Amino acid sequence: MIIEVLVTAFDHCTNNMHLAEISSPKVLHGLIDVARVSNIEELISWATVLVKCIQYDGHCRRYISKLAPVAPFVHLLESNKEHAKFIALELFHEVLCMPRSSAIIFLKRLHQEGSTNIMNSLMLCVRQMQLQYQLLAANLLLHLDTLDNTTCKSVFRDEAMQVILKSVASEEGSDTQLLSAFIISNIGGTYSWTGEPYTIAWLVKKACLTSSYQRNMIKNIYWLDDCLEDAGTDSWCSKIARSLINIGNPVFHSLEKGLKSKVRRVSRDCLTAIAWLGFEIAKSPESIKFSACEILLSGVEQFLHPGMELEERVLACLCIYNYASGKGMKKLIHFSEGVRESLRRLSNVTWMAEELHKVADYVLPTLSRISCVHTQILEVGITCSGAVCALIYYKGFLYSGHSDGSIKVWNIKGQSATLVWDIKEHKKAVTCFSLFEPGDSLISGSPDKTIRVWQVVHRKLECIEVIATKEPIQHLNTYGQTIFATTNGHGIKMFDASRKVKDNCKSKKVKCLAVVQGKIYAGCKDSSIQEFSITNNRAQEIKAATKFWKLQKKPINAIVTYKDWLYSASSVVEGSNLKEWRRHSKPQMSLKTGKRERVMAMGIVEDFIYLNCSSATNSIQIWLRGTQQKVGRISAGSRITSLLTANDIILCGTETGLIKGWIPL
Repeated sequence: MIIEVLVTAFDHCTNNMHLAEISSPKVLHGLIDVARVSNIEELISWATVLVKCIQYDGHCRRYISKLAPVAPFVHLLESNKEHAKFIALELFHEVLCMPRSSAIIFLKRLHQEGSTNIMNSLMLCVRQMQLQYQLLAANLLLHLDTLDNTTCKSVFRDEAMQVILKSVASEEGSDTQLLSAFIISNIGGTYSWTGEPYTIAWLVKKACLTSSYQRNMIKNIYWLDDCLEDAGTDSWCSKIARSLINIGNPVFHSLEKGLKSKVRRVSRDCLTAIAWLGFEIAKSPESIKFSACEILLSGVEQFLHPGMELEERVLACLCIYNYASGKGMKKLIHFSEGVRESLRRLSNVTWMAEELHKVADYVLPTLSRISCVHTQILEVGITCSGAVCALIYYKGFLYSGHSDGSIKVWNIKGQSATLVWDIKEHKKAVTCFSLFEPGDSLISGSPDKTIRVWQVVHRKLECIEVIATKEPIQHLNTYGQTIFATTNGHGIKMFDASRKVKDNCKSKKVKCLAVVQGKIYAGCKDSSIQEFSITNNRAQEIKAATKFWKLQKKPINAIVTYKDWLYSASSVVEGSNLKEWRRHSKPQMSLKTGKRERVMAMGIVEDFIYLNCSSATNSIQIWLRGTQQKVGRISAGSRITSLLTANDIILCGTETGLIKGWIPL
């Protein structure tokens, strides 16, 4: 078939140029009709082109899985030609990377339209082919066996899992180890239609990770995707988990070896598999639950600590919650102080961490010793773009806004960072970012009197809208479809869905704002804090202006919400439970940093309040949140121009264009 030559015989760019034309629905429809032919060589070419189309544009799998006949796939699989089997297995593997309910429908079609001998054909592939194709065959065999088999025992399942588990614990970093870990990670979960694994996203949703700021620390997930609401995933996960648990301890021992892998992809995939197996483990007899707990939990604990990815910390918490019930609860007694501290620090992210910490502390009470030592884990930047004026996480990447109007996007992996995109569309400095719910977007503001709306489209950052304003933008926040902006003038500008502008707090010079629970909290130049209800337009002053003749020296420069507390920073830092502050118009805590000192920026995590002050603009003061005691400082080396806390990490941008990050040990 000449089309196969067009997509395989040239250089990468030329092949992709041809694939862009071929992967359109109109051409694909013609390709699918070719499947009616019986010539094996033409079928091999046909399948090769379909695989290339899916790999080029994942959306093709929706069209192919629904309209392509199944019989030619099976005909290739049962052919005497090895290459025909190879391409059939590759095609099945690509097609099955789709939302779980749709994958189940496809498997049922395979049962109904395919050969009755397909299971035996796959078993021969598992026993006789190269290891890579053994794994692909084992994956399909497991899917079909789980769909059809309601008994506890299955020869097909046992042999398929033996191949996968053996490969997980095989040569470090080999292609087959990576493939087997990928298979076991996602066989109980789901995918998007583009083929992106959504198993982790589905799991962290179950762990009640609801904050948009926290979700945006996870890469490659479109949180509004209907695939994450797929009703078929839960029942499928339960069914396949039961079949794997029935194999016994070999499953847990292989996953435990995978957890210890020095290859992050492998250890992460094994953690994911342990997490979805945990839902069924929690319902299993005590003997199985305790055995799994004994084998796995010591390896899971390492993923709890600050410095790991947020989703990994949440998955580890989910595992401990499901595995350590019943007799396994005794394991909580033996948790190290570090594990307990990590659970406590995660309590703001998921209720499971809070519950586990309470149980561990109830069974064996200990006085928490908070480590105040901070270790630098990140230093990255480009000095030619000027100061880093704004920082935010969006779609799992760190975005930095610079004084030259550029936005840089960084892929942070552990202690290293790679520049992914560098875009310059603002004509002046990028002063602020905010997440925007419609379209799962990001917005940026600038003194160039524009607000730009950004989305990741086809794996590229694109500006999809420019909102013109009459004044320079200083700060941004959002609620639903409404954008709130502060400018050099008075009040808060409110942009509705139609981009009509309405002014609020007109009599106040607003320096900063926070939006929480449907209310705006505005910190003002006169040191007052104004509360405004978005839903009913009611305004209330929860902190009065200081009756002092030097009012201009007491502005509220930062407002931060943490859990159900509101913190404000000016010459002093004050904090209170939101309801209490509203009721009594005064704070429950107060800390003063020093004489004639103003707080310029503030960040808060579970244990610490981080302050950047006017007396030392190149450093961050560290204060204990609970006792309001100063315990240290971090030097950034040059004037700090932005501050961000995320996943227990404190990040700052500097005037030299560097971004630095620290974690508490």
